[in-house]
This record gives sequence, structure tokens and C-alpha cells, in this order.
Amino acid sequence: MNSILIIISLFFSLNIEKSPNEKKPKVDYLLKKSETYLSIDNLKSLRYAKQASLIAEKTGNSPKKAEAYLHIARCTQTLGTYKESLYYIEKALKEHAVKNDFILNAELKEIKATNYGMLHLYQQEIMEYQEIIAIIANKSDLKSQRLSARIYTKVASYYLEKKDYGNAKKTIKKSFNLYNKILKKIPIKTSEISDLYNIEGYIQLYDKVYDSAYFYFNKSYNQAKIGNDSKKMYIQHISFGDYYFHLQNFNKSIEYYEKAINDLQKYNIDDPNYQEVYKNISSAYSSLNDKQNSAKYLNKYYSNLEKIQNMNMINFQAAVNTILKGEFNQKEELKTQNWVANSFITLSLSTLLVFSYLKYKEIKKRKRIIICEKDNLLLIQKELIAAKDSYTKKLEEKLLVTPEEIMNLVKTNSPYFLDEFKKLNPNFHNILEHINPSLNNGELTLLAFIFLNLSSKEIALYTFRSYRTIQNRKYLLRKKLGLNKEDDLYIWLKKQVKN
Repeated sequence: MNSILIIISLFFSLNIEKSPNEKKPKVDYLLKKSETYLSIDNLKSLRYAKQASLIAEKTGNSPKKAEAYLHIARCTQTLGTYKESLYYIEKALKEHAVKNDFILNAELKEIKATNYGMLHLYQQEIMEYQEIIAIIANKSDLKSQRLSARIYTKVASYYLEKKDYGNAKKTIKKSFNLYNKILKKIPIKTSEISDLYNIEGYIQLYDKVYDSAYFYFNKSYNQAKIGNDSKKMYIQHISFGDYYFHLQNFNKSIEYYEKAINDLQKYNIDDPNYQEVYKNISSAYSSLNDKQNSAKYLNKYYSNLEKIQNMNMINFQAAVNTILKGEFNQKEELKTQNWVANSFITLSLSTLLVFSYLKYKEIKKRKRIIICEKDNLLLIQKELIAAKDSYTKKLEEKLLVTPEEIMNLVKTNSPYFLDEFKKLNPNFHNILEHINPSLNNGELTLLAFIFLNLSSKEIALYTFRSYRTIQNRKYLLRKKLGLNKEDDLYIWLKKQVKN
């Protein structure tokens, strides 16, 4: 339905233009608008890119179709819809214009790699980055250098994710060197520089060089602010939250994590891993011994986890299909190469067989990697479930009150006493209810006081009742429970609960 509305609006806005040359400026204008709104309003950016693709498709303009598909793939990836992003990458790669444009080809691979990374297909991610570096190796033009700088930043991020801090440092240094050269010639988007500083900030944080970490996080935030990039500011609020968490300043950490959540809602940011912020807040509250808030944010974390896992499985399958499709294309290309070679150069058969065998081995290796990655994703899901159970168990243990806390509730005549007492003694209520189901909360509370070995005088003091009233209630309870005169109520209770 949305596509139909877009087509109708384009029909009237374009006034049925007569020639492809007249439509080209319109496509350029739409793509420029899409670029402008990227990360500021991703849906609007996507809308402009989609309109540009419709016009390019109508005129059969291959370079503009590929460029429009690139914009759509980038927007959908930013929105977290990786399946759609991978679909448009494949559409773009089929355009003959891409085969003659190594920059466009590399940019499409960059988005594909980012999709793989978000789906935890790290081996495929790094392979795409390596292919990009190979494509633009030894290129001296500014576009290639800038793309190289950006890729090195992402590779450094990959090494950080893998906790390979040595390679992360080496790679981010290459990125810094390239950006320093480029900035002397042309200005660069603030979002790229923001990413660069952010990665360096985390490297310094994990090295425990906290002053430097704050310095780079602050520079990253300022770049995001200059570019009015709401998503980068959201990411930077998380980074500051992580920074203060490392410093064990948990209140400050929570403050920045809360800012990130506000960004998420205010700017409608799509982040497939946003639930991790709730988990971080839960951990911070747990460190502050705030059990109630820790449980609250942990519940928020797990309430979204299953939905995200299901979405990731759909996107993961799309990613696997893309990888397998790429390998199928490799096989088809290989068949074509074999046919041409056999037709014209029969003497090179032995060389061709070796080439074919190597290609076959490469494809088999990539398939093994895909299977391994899929198994890893399933393992990650199992680990998440196990982590959830373990974390919940620990939280439940923390939520249990101590005997000292129970006595404080008794002395203050707290209305929460009985509920907390049941948590500490879970069998107490069930056993007594089995003996006499008609026991009410007031009677169960008195029995709990007796179980804690409080005298009638102490119970009267804490409940603001007279000593005689407590003695009468004890007498009635003995009858209700069927005790003999010689039975001690305290010893009887202990024996029942123990058994």
C-alpha cells in the first residue's frame, strides 16, 4: 500500500517528464535529500531513497539505480531491518554499473559487513572488510582513502568486540593517520569522526587510562552534537554510562544510561541491541544494593530479549541466503570461465582445473564457516537463556531479606512483614494451611512471631496490644491447631516446619 501511494505521489510531482535526462536531476536531488536525513530522520531518508529508485528504475539508469539501492540498504540497516538491507544490496550488485565502479562496490560490501556484524556473523563481517581493503588497496584518490579510514575504524571496532585490544590499537592508528591526511584537503562528516573518537575512547577505557578515555568520549560527543546526529549522541550517552560504570560511579552511570533511553524514545532510534542498556542499569542498581530497581530493569531487559532473538533469526536466515547466493554466483561465474577457456585455449586445461579446484575449496570453506556461524548463533541463544536463569537466580537470592531485616520489620510493625517472612521461610505458610486452611493473615502473623521465638511481652510491645490479648490469641490458636495442653507451641511450630 505504501509503495502504491509513493508511486501516485511521484506521478503527480514529476508531471510525467518526457526524457531520462530531465529525470536525472530529480534523482540526484532525492538522493541528496536522503543523504541529508540519514541518522537524523531515517524514515524520511528511506522515503527519498525509495522515490529515487522508482524514477531510476523507470528510466533504466543503472548507475542511479545502484546508488538508490545503496541508500535504501544503508537506511534499512540503520533501522535494524537487516533482511531488507541485504535484499537491496543484492539488487545493487546485479547492476552492471557496480562492476565498473569499485567505490560503489566497496560501499555495498561495507553495509553488508555491518549487517553481518549486527547478526553476530563476525567471520563473514571481517571477510567482507578484508575484501574491501583488497579492492581499494594502493588507491590514492580521496574517496578511496576516506573509505579505507572508515573501514579501519570498523575493523578496530570488530577487534574490540573480540577483545583483541592489540589489533584494535594498531588498526585505529591506521584510521587516525588516514583521517589526518584527508582533513587537510576536505572536510569530513562529523559522524565518521565521532565513531573514530568513540572507538579510541573504549580502547583507552579497557587500558584503564581513564582520563584519555573521557577525553575521547567527550570529543566523540561534541562531533555528534555538531552534526546534530541523534543516534551518535545516543551511542555516546551509553559510552559515558560504561565509562562511569568502570569507575564504579554507579549513580552517574545510571544517569547516562537513562539519557540513552530518553534519546531512544525521543528520536525514535532503532537499535537492535537497546535492551542491553536496561541490563546495564539493572547491574548498576544491583551494585548499589537497590533490589527493587535492579529487578525492574532486569524484567525490561528480558521482556524484549525473546522478541529480538526471533527477529535476529529471521535476519540471520536472510544473511545466510545472501552468502549462499553469492557462492552460487561464484559457481556460475566459474562455469562461464570454464566454457570460454575450453572453447579457445584447450592447452590451458590443467591450469583451469587447478583454478577450479581452488575455487571449489574456497566455496566449501565458506560454507563450513556459515554452518559454524549458525551454530554459534544458536549457542549464543542458549547462553543467553542460561545467563538469564543464572542472573535471575542471583537476583532472587539478593531479593531475599536477611533475619536482621525481618526483625526490623517486626519491631516497626511493618505491613510487609508477613510477605517478607514467607520469602525467608517458603514452607511455613503451606504447612500451616495444610493443617488448618481457615487460618487468616493475622493468625499466621502471630504464628510467625512465635516461630521467631518472640515472647508474649515482646509481641504485645511491637503490635501495640496488651499482654492479655496476646495470651488469649495464643490460646485460641492452640485449639485451632489441635495442640494438647502439654505441647509447647514454639517447639511444635519448629518441628512442623522442619519436617
